[in-house]
Amino acid sequence: MATPHSGCANDLRLALKVMAQILAHSRTGKGHLSLG
Repeated sequence: MATPHSGCANDLRLALKVMAQILAHSRTGKGHLSLG
């Protein structure tokens, strides 16, 4: 998966990491985050 901008790749990786953390939190049933 090649992206022209390394910044985009970093943002995507960061977004995936955040999503993973949110999923992990929601899976445990703790820390319901309201994403407005």
